[in-house]
Amino acid sequence: MRSMIFEARHSPIARELGVLALKDRSYRVRIRAHQVLAYGLDSSTLFALNRAWRSESRVEASESARAAINAIRCQNHHKYIDRYPRPGSTHWCLHPWEGEDPAVQRGRLNFEVAMIEEAWQRRI
Repeated sequence: MRSMIFEARHSPIARELGVLALKDRSYRVRIRAHQVLAYGLDSSTLFALNRAWRSESRVEASESARAAINAIRCQNHHKYIDRYPRPGSTHWCLHPWEGEDPAVQRGRLNFEVAMIEEAWQRRI
């Protein structure tokens, strides 16, 4: 799930995996799914996120789902992270052109994404 966050904006497969992961047994995987969907900003995932939020038993995961819903509704992925005591002070930068870290290595990540997409295609 962690690798899918980077591709969620451009890959429908990443968003589909995010929706599937909303039902995972591990709450950490569910939180990563919220991150994928929040970064993807795809309003078609709101129904699944709302259902996951309502059925979530862990407070941390519930807050994460709510933040993802808010980010999608505002069409601003920063809203997922920017929910703590001082709103407006936090930004969620995943790519080097969004932040100040131009040394982000994307080669390995692209390989991981390609492998995941290939496995996903074989499953379909």
